[in-house]
Amino acid sequence: GTEQEQSFVELKKAFLSEEVLAAFDPEKQTIVEYDSSRRAIGAVLLQEGADGTLRTIAYFSRKLLVHKANYPIHNKELLAVLCCLKE
Repeated sequence: GTEQEQSFVELKKAFLSEEVLAAFDPEKQTIVEYDSSRRAIGAVLLQEGADGTLRTIAYFSRKLLVHKANYPIHNKELLAVLCCLKE
């Protein structure tokens, strides 16, 4: 219906819009969210903005080499954190 179509349009806009990254503030608490899959790892660095919402500071993603793709999932998750912090 109309509500679903409007939601879909808003979702498309969100995917197509270029989010402006916030500047890193060493005085603020920093949050790292990470994930891994069979073939890749990824993370996002976040800090709270002046309005109280979480703002994106940086994104990180990397395709895993064949031997690292065979790591157990907990090792891949740790690898995502380590790689993100290294960048």
